[in-house]
Amino acid sequence: MAALTISRGLAEPCRDQAALLYMEAFRPLLQPLLGDGPRGLDVLARSMNPTHAFVATRAGRLAGLAGIQDGGGSLLDIGLPAMIQSYGLAGGSLRYLGMGVLLSRRRQPRTLLMDGIAVAPEWRGQGIGTQLLLAVCHQARENGYRDVRLDVLDNNPRARALYERSGFLVVKERSYPFLQRYFGFSAVTEMRRPL
Repeated sequence: MAALTISRGLAEPCRDQAALLYMEAFRPLLQPLLGDGPRGLDVLARSMNPTHAFVATRAGRLAGLAGIQDGGGSLLDIGLPAMIQSYGLAGGSLRYLGMGVLLSRRRQPRTLLMDGIAVAPEWRGQGIGTQLLLAVCHQARENGYRDVRLDVLDNNPRARALYERSGFLVVKERSYPFLQRYFGFSAVTEMRRPL
């Protein structure tokens, strides 16, 4: 089996692969707003900030992706122009507002936010997610952060188990039962890993 490489930064040729991987991982959250077609993938690909990504590659293919959010931006910096270009003025504006509500999280000083983590289905269960998390935590420590924060949805127990094995602790849980019908989840658990 080819060696796994973890690196910081998303190479331009990998944008489309990264968008597809991100959509597969977060389909319940993204599909109601972006749909399943090429327009949603195009918005994701054009909105990814390569400097806010950690990538896992194997045999030249993208095996996993982890995003971060800091004062300089986030992995997904979806702008109104990108939404309007793909969905028109009315549809793009409404989708932009919806994405803002779903993706907005309050940053705290000296806490690095995770902006999603995804591993390709064929490579799950091989420790790639763990290695991506370790790379993010190492980088955060090197840059003076005191902890790393992430949010996990209640419909993703595998991800929560990964985070717990990687030293993340539950801080609080928030319930949103009205979202179950549209997005397939009804609670979000905030987790942190001290550095």
